Amino acid sequence: MSNDVKGNIKSQATWKRGLYMIFFFICARIAEIVLFAVALFQFLLKLITGNTIDSLHTLGQGLSTYLYQIYHFLSFNTDYHPYPFGAWPKSEPKFDSTQQSSTQQNSTQEKSTQQGSSQQQKPASAKAASPKKAARPKKSARREKKATQEIEQQKPDPE
Repeated sequence: MSNDVKGNIKSQATWKRGLYMIFFFICARIAEIVLFAVALFQFLLKLITGNTIDSLHTLGQGLSTYLYQIYHFLSFNTDYHPYPFGAWPKSEPKFDSTQQSSTQQNSTQEKSTQQGSSQQQKPASAKAASPKKAARPKKSARREKKATQEIEQQKPDPE
């Protein structure tokens, strides 16, 4: 073996990172189970009551971002140690602008499909290009959707 390979094998930093990787791999498996439980509970709640719980939205977002951070660490994209060695994520992960706009464009297309063709919609490309709408937080979109559902429930039945 060459001296470089021997040096790499004896490097304490590499072995220490390996131990962190094993630890975070186990953390990721646990977080995935919890995230699945939250998603399943939200789904069942939506089936039964028609609503979901906002605090579980926040928990799901936190777990998703935590998993994102772990996967970044495991794939050597960052040296940042996620929770419990770092801070718990407070917001969703940051993407570059092309990823964000395509994600928002997909969600816009899903919303317009759900609302039906009776209402006039702007093209999805115009919505994705709008900087004000691109920066709008998800919570306000959920509140708007909830308010719309409440208004529709208050309308009298056309019998």
